[in-house]
Amino acid sequence: MKPIQRHILFCDGSDCKKKGNKKAYKAMKKSLKDAKQPFARCSKTKCLGACKHAPVMVVYPDGVWYTGIKKDDVQRIVTEHIVNGNTEEDSVLHQMTVNA
Repeated sequence: MKPIQRHILFCDGSDCKKKGNKKAYKAMKKSLKDAKQPFARCSKTKCLGACKHAPVMVVYPDGVWYTGIKKDDVQRIVTEHIVNGNTEEDSVLHQMTVNA
């Protein structure tokens, strides 16, 4: 397995599926490849429990939860967050904090 710096988890629960996470997931896989981001991995996961905010995805280890993600939002998130390291504030549902 290649080392990774960020893992992007797409909720694959029924509410997220209904609201288009499948298209966003496919767009993310393509965008990561196009951006030549070998240290980022994208995976589907079972329901993340944020159904009323569907569709959602989470970027780890940053702990940033994005909501309302559509296919058209993906490139902006890849550029801002994955490539440049800045949270894409317009779509953030929650950002975890680390206690020192």
